[in-house]
Amino acid sequence: MEIIDAHVHLDDVINTKFSKEKRMKLLLQNMKSNKVKNAFVLADVESVIGESFFSNEQMAEFIQPYKNLHLVGKVPLKYSSNNTYLKKLKRLISEKVMRGIKIYPGYEYFYPYDKRYKKVYGLCREFDVPLMIHTGDISGKGILKYSTPLHVDELANKYPDLKIIICHMGNPWHIDTAAVTLKNDNVYADTSGLFYKKLDDQMKKFLQKKIEEFIQWNGKGEKLIFGSDWPITDMRDSIKLIRSLPHFSNKEKKLIFEGNARKLFNLNKK
Repeated sequence: MEIIDAHVHLDDVINTKFSKEKRMKLLLQNMKSNKVKNAFVLADVESVIGESFFSNEQMAEFIQPYKNLHLVGKVPLKYSSNNTYLKKLKRLISEKVMRGIKIYPGYEYFYPYDKRYKKVYGLCREFDVPLMIHTGDISGKGILKYSTPLHVDELANKYPDLKIIICHMGNPWHIDTAAVTLKNDNVYADTSGLFYKKLDDQMKKFLQKKIEEFIQWNGKGEKLIFGSDWPITDMRDSIKLIRSLPHFSNKEKKLIFEGNARKLFNLNKK
């Protein structure tokens, strides 16, 4: 069963002191040891003061030698209507260097349906790439009211042809996320960042129940995408969590591990 990790990071997440080169080496080692064939690298915006970041162009150049790594770019709020920034974004997407866009409502204080992102939504729709939205738990000076998954419903309802991925299953609001994904054919969720670092037995049982409750709403895995949130969350434990789901068939797990992401990110397209 092939594994696609739809949610990993290479930026200075939570202010670690790793060089980008060391982080890349660790990511590739983790992918190899866990038999992860492809990974989507998400460009980040500041969530902790002092973090350092690649631009979309720098991240694209950094991962370019690795054909199994794919870029999901960022559009910080201050650039959401900036035509120069968006022109660069359009080039990266049209050349299939960038496979999606992520926005961070809870960290930048806006709702997912904010009109300032209208041009960004338009780009995603024009090129049929998914919009990933950080939802659920946040850290630092983030504000939870902007991060609750129910707000995604208004965006999805307005743009039914916009493919949307609710990151982190909206955790802890996984049932709200389930309701939004059930109601809207164009909305999915990923499993990233449901725990921090390692997964103990108690948390494993807790999360198994959450994921099963989510999928009971959503057609046996057709709305769920595997993501680890590495290095915040251990990649091996993230995979084990999905594999350990007791009431799921191999066909359903294959959708989560590979099929849904391959479809949403158009991974088979040149």
